[in-house]
Amino acid sequence: MTITSNANNNPTTVALAGSGIDSTTNIALHAPTSASSQANGSLPSSNTTDGDANTYWESANNAFPQWLQVDLGATANIGKVTLKLPPSSAWGTRTQTLSVQTSTNGTSFTTAVGSANYTFTSPTNVVSIPVPTTSARYVRVNITANTGWPAGQVSEFEVYPSAGTTPGLTANPSSLTFPTQALNTTSAAQAVTVTNSGTASASVSGVSTTGDYAQTNNCGTIAVGASCTVTVTFRPTASGARAGTVTITSNANNNPTTVALAGSGIDST
Repeated sequence: MTITSNANNNPTTVALAGSGIDSTTNIALHAPTSASSQANGSLPSSNTTDGDANTYWESANNAFPQWLQVDLGATANIGKVTLKLPPSSAWGTRTQTLSVQTSTNGTSFTTAVGSANYTFTSPTNVVSIPVPTTSARYVRVNITANTGWPAGQVSEFEVYPSAGTTPGLTANPSSLTFPTQALNTTSAAQAVTVTNSGTASASVSGVSTTGDYAQTNNCGTIAVGASCTVTVTFRPTASGARAGTVTITSNANNNPTTVALAGSGIDST
């Protein structure tokens, strides 16, 4: 960026840098990890995002189920998970039974891919798991069996974004008008339907109102084509026109989504 002026150090410049990603970018590379356990101090979960398939994580033995998790640092649209074991014939072919789970907060997880058997064929030892597009910050594999060793084992935990998909939210109606309401009394509720009209799961991080308006909602993660409801009430604190806004904050490409609110207060005395 160049700022041209009459200053004695004209022009003033600022260097800019950034990186783009696509569906071939491993967004888990060097990301922080955690796990339900580890076999010993030399086999930590951090080995699975170090970019070296020769280092690996191993869970406590004979103690299924076990899980391995990566924190992507921000919500992303997930399209694929790739798991690796060391690329060596010393690592014989084995099958691990696992599911893929995702979360936006690291506490509440949903199953994105149900439990299934995945065979790591020696010596390449790579498994790729398509994930129906979902928005998540935390991605977890939950391992319940391993035919090669009585523990969960992963050398690289790779996560790839979905290709060309984005969430998009629409609000219907896009504005609400309330009948005249007596001061300091609460109106009947009116509803706004929020629909994900995009091509990826949407995550709503907050819903708020301004002015003499209040809301309740059941919005959280909204699947493609699904909806949630924001219910709005009006409680005027002064006479005359009272304006407000509902603001829905999310990871949608049109964030934030807003609904205009209007009503009038009247002093019943």
